[in-house]
Amino acid sequence: MAKKSNTYTDSKTDKKTSEKNKKTKSKSSKKVSFLKPITDLFGHDNKRLRLSIGAILLLISAYQIFSFLSYFFTWKEDQDKIINKGFFEFIFSDNDVIINNHLGKFGAWGSHLFIHEWFGLASFVFPFIFIILGLYLLLKMKIVPLKRTLAISTVSLIVVSLIFGFFSTNASFPYGGEFGFQFNAWLKTTFGSIGAFLFLIVLTFITVVILFNPDFEKILEFFDFGKNTDEDLTDSNNDDTNSIGDFVTVNSIRDKDIKDENISETIDFSDELEAENNFNKTSSSLSIEIENETEEKSIELEESISQQSETDEDPEDGEFKIEVKEEKILDEADLDDRVKKFGKYDPKLDLASYQLPGIDLLDDYG
Repeated sequence: MAKKSNTYTDSKTDKKTSEKNKKTKSKSSKKVSFLKPITDLFGHDNKRLRLSIGAILLLISAYQIFSFLSYFFTWKEDQDKIINKGFFEFIFSDNDVIINNHLGKFGAWGSHLFIHEWFGLASFVFPFIFIILGLYLLLKMKIVPLKRTLAISTVSLIVVSLIFGFFSTNASFPYGGEFGFQFNAWLKTTFGSIGAFLFLIVLTFITVVILFNPDFEKILEFFDFGKNTDEDLTDSNNDDTNSIGDFVTVNSIRDKDIKDENISETIDFSDELEAENNFNKTSSSLSIEIENETEEKSIELEESISQQSETDEDPEDGEFKIEVKEEKILDEADLDDRVKKFGKYDPKLDLASYQLPGIDLLDDYG
């Protein structure tokens, strides 16, 4: 007979393994994602589909940009031909209709749908998103963070449409589209124009703070605002002002700007003082000698000038004499002799060799 051996099994380990198997089964059953086709599209395995969709998105974005730009100039001419018509009715019928949009019927219908019927100028967000996604799918080029960019683009699409819709009218260009125009019409009837304007300002401020979280202190410092705080102004008014009668003196130096002076080391200038004294003594002796020489020379000059003046003076009058030679006046006889000798003055002699220019120098104008 076979011997039966007793084996020890831990009930706790069996329970743990059974619980783990249940959890794995439940997790595998819950892994059903509706976004799996989209996530697979961005994977490396499905390369053909990824490249194809990326190229299509870039084509759509380029088509939208050119059709939107053409809509700025042709929306008045094409609007009456598109309103109250569906896509197939407009595209596949009335082939004789002249469309002014540069991208034809499809461009006119698409630009009218996005700009007039939907979000106005904010519709340029759509080709921007298509470009980012197309470049990422086609070239794996991530220009900006995708999730953050999509979130910012979606919020800005709505907010910009509302802002531009405030300035739109029935006859003007659809800056905010039908969405922005209708929402602002409700705001103006409910809160008035001023209330609608204040609402849009607060909405824009909240959107900028949530999406970008800017540092307003640095912005104010950049524009030279907020440098002098209220505490500094109060301290300067209380502590640094001294009034004398009608005059008020303000001390611009603050206590925190005052620094203790560093005491420098003492320097001995005794050697330099001795050298200066010796130099002064020598210079003084030289100056005395030069002065004596100049005095002697000045005395000699004075004596020579006095002697010359005594010789030139008249003993009778004591004044200088000026002799002027009288000019000789010519008589008629002298003049006749000069004419016979030199001849009469002929002014033409200065141009004796002058010749008139020839006719050959003139141009013939026929």
